[in-house]
Amino acid sequence: MDKLSRKCECLSMNLLTASARRNLGGIAFAALTLLATHADAAKVALNAGVVPTETVAEIRTTALVFSLEAQAPEDIVAAAQGDYARILSVLYDHGYFGASVSILLDGREAATFSPFEAPARINTVSVRIAPGPIFRLSRAAIRPVPADWRAPAAFHAGQPASTAAMRAAVGSAIDAWRERGHAKARLADQEVLVLHQNRTVDARFRLDPGPRLRFGRLRAPRDSAMWPERLRAIAGLPEGRVFSPSALARSAERLRDTGAFSSVTLREAAQPNADGTLDILASYALAKPRRIGLGAEISSSEGIAVEGFWLHRNLFGGAERVRVDTRVEGLGTRQASDGADVTTTLRFSRPATLDADTRLDAWLAFQRLDDTALDERSTEVGLSLSRFVSARQRAGAGISYRQARFADTLGTRSFSIWSLPMHYEYDGRDDPANARAGSFARLDATPFNASGSAGVRALLDWRRYWSATDRASLAVRVQLGSVLGTSIATTPPDLLFYSGGAGTVRGQPYQSLGVESGSGQTGGRGFLAGSIELRLHGTGRFGGAAFVDYGSVGTGPAPLSNASHHMGAGLGLRYASLAGPIRLDLATPIGANKPADRLFLYIGLGQAF
Repeated sequence: MDKLSRKCECLSMNLLTASARRNLGGIAFAALTLLATHADAAKVALNAGVVPTETVAEIRTTALVFSLEAQAPEDIVAAAQGDYARILSVLYDHGYFGASVSILLDGREAATFSPFEAPARINTVSVRIAPGPIFRLSRAAIRPVPADWRAPAAFHAGQPASTAAMRAAVGSAIDAWRERGHAKARLADQEVLVLHQNRTVDARFRLDPGPRLRFGRLRAPRDSAMWPERLRAIAGLPEGRVFSPSALARSAERLRDTGAFSSVTLREAAQPNADGTLDILASYALAKPRRIGLGAEISSSEGIAVEGFWLHRNLFGGAERVRVDTRVEGLGTRQASDGADVTTTLRFSRPATLDADTRLDAWLAFQRLDDTALDERSTEVGLSLSRFVSARQRAGAGISYRQARFADTLGTRSFSIWSLPMHYEYDGRDDPANARAGSFARLDATPFNASGSAGVRALLDWRRYWSATDRASLAVRVQLGSVLGTSIATTPPDLLFYSGGAGTVRGQPYQSLGVESGSGQTGGRGFLAGSIELRLHGTGRFGGAAFVDYGSVGTGPAPLSNASHHMGAGLGLRYASLAGPIRLDLATPIGANKPADRLFLYIGLGQAF
């Protein structure tokens, strides 16, 4: 029998380690190439017969001879001799169990070279594959399995005999046992018979589920900068409950979400305890405790905005966070009457308050707004609890007190404002910084009492994303707002709604649309805004966008009640930086209510929404 064909009537394979063997071979070869003396690059050709294009691409990625660049002849020989197994492993993954592989080095089979007698020069490498027919599964069995587990569709009799599908099926069955508390479930035995005369594969696997275990203690190293008790509280490992990989992953996620760690690993102890519990071992590296940051945005209508922050991630050794933010807006605006708007916020956050999924926030904020239509001086103090509901859902509620003085078209007024801010958020986007699919929704509802006048402010922000192709996606946003229970005169002006600018309607001046009140304009009680944006994603770092925005503000709480509206449209350029997409938008007003300026520029980090 030809030894190069690797054919056999009865073949037993270690399926679950094929990938590991390829990786180890790649690492070893990479180490060798660091010491190699360079020669002229050999020409490499591949003849794969009827092998599908996708499989050929996988072979080119896996086989080392296709990535050689001016390597020494002994390295080419070593790579080629190892590539027989690597190429066959790929072919087995796709059901080609009768395949034969030939690798010729200047016309001589690579397998015949002695590792100690490499030629002085190799000019050509020819890889020839005779795939043969696709073998099919005559039997596909995994025992024992959980009662409600179902094998993947690719692992059934009659399907192509893919070793990749076998590995996936076995892995799925083991995961099913682990999710039911059998943390030490493993593959105990396997028998894979390749019958060439029938072109079939008989695949049988036996699992050992092991005992059903419960979570034991989370064992953490004693680090002077992180209290073990706080680490356990944040992780929220459900000690005493039945083991679950998803619960373990959630504990690790809670720790990462604090931002106090640069890396976190939770792994199971090698052996369970005598009482049927399994301890979890934590290893981690703390992030640098202090951090500063700066940012800027530019708009032709809103001027320059500059912001900065100082952050401490681990104040008392329990991942407590203190952050100071300052933002200055309106620098360089064309209207001389406008000054700079300044907001400074001091915020303290403590994870794992009340339980592992609840975060405490306390803040103190100072704000000064100096716009043509509104001046504000305010101080606010607040306290809130935010809760993790699920992987995609968050909710929160709090209480705040604000002392504010406003000067607008209705005169100068002071308010003492008690608020109960509440929110619910759903984030189903594939990438929050640069979404191409999924949806996002956030509802904010804030009951308030402003110097004896009680009302509720509500705002809904909904976004949806679709990808027609890899090169194009569509984004839609709708914002809906209302103030109930108070009139325009008894509502703090910054709780009313305006439209115009980067956050609502590009191509219109910032907060240029409100309602007529007294001798000028104020915000309205009803608000509706919508945006539709076509995003084009290039093959490199550059992309583009085309968009249309709409905004409406009305006097009544209904969004279109006695409302005025305006629109804008434009084109944008996107650059994919390491920090996220850099956005440059040019917009112009369309329809009625056109301002004097006809072109507006917006530059910022991240998509518009």
